[in-house]
Amino acid sequence: YLAVSNMDAVSFRLLRGNRCAELCGWVAGREHFYAAVRQIETLEFGGDTDLGAALRDDRHPGYDDGMSFILSDFLTDSDWKGAADALLARRRECALVQVLSPEEAEPSLSGLCRIIDAERGGAALSMDVDRSARRAYREAVRWFQEEIRRFCVSRGMALLTMRSDEPVGDALLKRGFAEGLIR
Repeated sequence: YLAVSNMDAVSFRLLRGNRCAELCGWVAGREHFYAAVRQIETLEFGGDTDLGAALRDDRHPGYDDGMSFILSDFLTDSDWKGAADALLARRRECALVQVLSPEEAEPSLSGLCRIIDAERGGAALSMDVDRSARRAYREAVRWFQEEIRRFCVSRGMALLTMRSDEPVGDALLKRGFAEGLIR
């Protein structure tokens, strides 16, 4: 929105599977921006994406012409680091926005649970979720977020972590400036 308000052009791409689709062409001006946002709000998100393959599929990747944001939970076997490096190789600024659901950030599971991986065709795992399992999960999430942070710092990239139940505007405006995502 800030870029469009300053009469810069913005484009949106949807990466799904190993494909890259342009959502609404170049957006310039507030009215076009709001139309693009309405279009984005109708999208269904889910499934796994191979970020590297999807970026290679981009027919108009752009070079040395702006900033790219990768919004993902980054909980993937996909080479998201390679995808970010590919954007940097195009001399683009790049920022990562990690979006976690409330259950991914702080699961409320306890007792004997059957966990089904909806992104992997319904693979199931049964486990007893006790206090030590929850503590281990929290440690794993912290370790993973620290790995993402180190990756971003090593490349001079901004990082913002947010929850999916948090209004995007609040996350961007309240913390985006502090995290270097918005200048």
